[in-house]
Amino acid sequence: MAWQVGAMLRARTLCRSDSFNLVHHITWGTFRFPSFMGFLGRPFVMGPVGGGETAPLRLIKYLPLKEQIKEVLRSLFIATARIDPLLRLSLKKADIILCKTDETANALPVVRGPKVMVAREIGAPKSLRVKKKYGEDGTISLLYAGRLVGWKGVHLAVRAVALANLRGVDATLTIIGDGPLHKYLKTLALDLNLGDRVTFRGHLPQKDLLDCYHQSEVFLFPSMHDSSGNVVVEALSRGLPVICLDLGGPKYFVNTDCARVIPCVDVDVDQICILLADRIVELAKNTTLRAAMSIAAFEQAESLEWSTQVSRAYELILSSGICK
Repeated sequence: MAWQVGAMLRARTLCRSDSFNLVHHITWGTFRFPSFMGFLGRPFVMGPVGGGETAPLRLIKYLPLKEQIKEVLRSLFIATARIDPLLRLSLKKADIILCKTDETANALPVVRGPKVMVAREIGAPKSLRVKKKYGEDGTISLLYAGRLVGWKGVHLAVRAVALANLRGVDATLTIIGDGPLHKYLKTLALDLNLGDRVTFRGHLPQKDLLDCYHQSEVFLFPSMHDSSGNVVVEALSRGLPVICLDLGGPKYFVNTDCARVIPCVDVDVDQICILLADRIVELAKNTTLRAAMSIAAFEQAESLEWSTQVSRAYELILSSGICK
């Protein structure tokens, strides 16, 4: 909050000597922190902001108790943000509020109207089109990258891989990342008799992570409330089709040609695991489909490069007519 006040005072000084016609606050990724830039007397754009996404509580069933408590508390924190007077004031001062997802747009403590727009926050790295090698029909190599925390849904990925193997395919999962659930997930993999079908690589430097994208066939990312999903656009840029949930940001970066998005409305955690396994089996049994989806992944990543994403956001802002 002290930084926010200081930034506003510095911006006020700049506005006295320069004829800025727009103030755009992009610093925070979550809507729950107020901005004071709306007091500068210029058209004010806030965002893209996220943080309104929550995991349906029915999906945290298999998580350790500590992770379940974290999710409940987070949902309560999001709900109480609605009564924060400073936040309500900063949102009222904004001429445009860009939101990463519909979930955040609906969580704002303001009536959703013309000034609330959905804009994707991130861009894809430059795609690297290399010819991928695929195993035989009936085999598939899956990759997850991200923190090992409850809401990332890695436990759902492990359970889905176990179900897929029980249905006769040879599915392997490489998990890149570290976090408090590392031991829990290793134990889960052993309990599900996955043996060497699940490999934990720990945290890797970015260069090594990009190499792992090349070595895998499909990106499995069952996160329950990511606002964006940087790893999703990275995977697309390396030609990996994506399997994700219809929750949070990842679904905004994919289409039906390059991804399989699992519907989560009125679906419990066991059904989610089955639906994930269905998609794993579908792709495992069809090498031709995986190859076609890989090409579509490259094409989708190329449509999401940074310059394009920035242009899309500013087209929304300029089309609103707030800049005279």
